[in-house]
Amino acid sequence: MPLLAKQCGTCRTGKQAMGGLSMDSIEALQKGGKHGAALRPSVSAESLLFQYVPGEKTPRMPLGNSLDATAVG
Repeated sequence: MPLLAKQCGTCRTGKQAMGGLSMDSIEALQKGGKHGAALRPSVSAESLLFQYVPGEKTPRMPLGNSLDATAVG
């Protein structure tokens, strides 16, 4: 999760993570925030994380930035 920590950690860690979504752990990603589970291991295409980062859902994340497609894989 180093890429997420670097790109998303400012807004998505700690007790006051934006939108209630903490990226402090895999468990926190699976729990999700106000829009639901960010990570669904058995159905990654339905994972919000995999929808917001490439821009399938808006706003594209991380806000004001984008991740290099090769880094996301």
